[in-house]
Amino acid sequence: MENENYPHYAGNTLARTADEVLIEEDLLFYLLTKYEHHQLTETEAKSIILQLKTLPASDLYTSNRTIQRWLSDGFILKREDRNQKDIHIQLIDFNGLDTQLVTSNLDTIVAEPLMLYQPRDYNIYKFVNQLEITGNEKRIPDGIIYINGIPVVVFEFKSAIREECTIHDAYTQLTVRYKRDIPELFKYNAFCVISDGVNNKAGSFFAPYEFFYAWRRVAGLAKEVDGIDSMFTLVQGMLNRNRLRDIIRNFIYMPDTPKENEKIVCRYPQYYAAKCLYDSIKSAQKPDGNGKGGTYFGATGCGKSFTMLFLSRLLMKSQHFRSPTLVLITDRTDLDDQLARQFTNAKGFMGLVKRLKAAYDILKSLCIKYDFTYPDNKMIELAKAVKRIVDTQAKYPDWNKRDDIKSALKVDLILLLDEFGYPPVERDEVYVEIFEQAENFKKNRA
Repeated sequence: MENENYPHYAGNTLARTADEVLIEEDLLFYLLTKYEHHQLTETEAKSIILQLKTLPASDLYTSNRTIQRWLSDGFILKREDRNQKDIHIQLIDFNGLDTQLVTSNLDTIVAEPLMLYQPRDYNIYKFVNQLEITGNEKRIPDGIIYINGIPVVVFEFKSAIREECTIHDAYTQLTVRYKRDIPELFKYNAFCVISDGVNNKAGSFFAPYEFFYAWRRVAGLAKEVDGIDSMFTLVQGMLNRNRLRDIIRNFIYMPDTPKENEKIVCRYPQYYAAKCLYDSIKSAQKPDGNGKGGTYFGATGCGKSFTMLFLSRLLMKSQHFRSPTLVLITDRTDLDDQLARQFTNAKGFMGLVKRLKAAYDILKSLCIKYDFTYPDNKMIELAKAVKRIVDTQAKYPDWNKRDDIKSALKVDLILLLDEFGYPPVERDEVYVEIFEQAENFKKNRA
């Protein structure tokens, strides 16, 4: 773990109370450092920590689902000084990964009013072992990865030489005893790792044992490995700091409306396939590419539908592709039904929004990107007006071949933006991005 740049700490060296699972000083330091240019106050940072701590461990799945969304997509912080601009807060710094769009339906955390109180990686990584946690009973997890004081990965180890103790016992220890005695720890959990030194597997805390899988390949490794070597591929592959952040952000799926405690953590073929497909589609994009993104072959039951879902999130959240249109084509009725159920229950995961919200998303994301403020009520009205203009222009079937229609769209948008006073600062880049997005809307509308 230290070779992967996770400094090691013994549990008894951390300053904390016995029942606390967060490392609050790490999270506080990260927030104040990361958002120093927004002048985030210590009171606001502590309000965020309080919100995390007050989510109930008694409703473990719902709280974990909320925190997973906050980890992957962030949330909006309403400032203690209501005259200040809202901040998009990310509990993990994703600098170095592909930039993504900010959606409009993020959760909101409200800081206490001020009157009540007198691409550097900002993350703080720690691997902590033998941390004593007191809940209903005292428990000591074998290992925990902390990012910014948040326990995102929990390890449980068993000995390979004790025949009466198996890797399944490690799974039971986590999902039965720890769940019963220290549920607070698993509010924040992204996934768990179980190992006996020879068998090494990772999976969702809510998943049955059979859905824990080995991570048997490091990117670029020519062959899959098993046994003791799979411990190294799991550490160097899945737990590589960039890859772990990417998995937390894009490769853990929780349905919009879960029937059970469903949480899907990607397997290594799904991760590498989705990443390769995304890069291939990006490099093949016209006019520089040939428009052929590539083909992925997978055996029956290998989880291709989830690979498609993970790829869809990468595409839909990408600032490069700017909310593309995705078309799914199948050759079996049962696959039609399966994908329809899966994708319609993953709108939040993929960042899918209605056209009006999509227009609002762009306007809102430009405010954040270029650091200016704009009243939310006016932005909603502006988004409606943009949608009306785009829908009107897109009624012509040959619009993409007619420069007069494209020019009319730009003129209409310029006049509209001027009427609404958006943006309130002189930034030509804002106009360019709005024009590009309007072209995408027109394609989708047509």
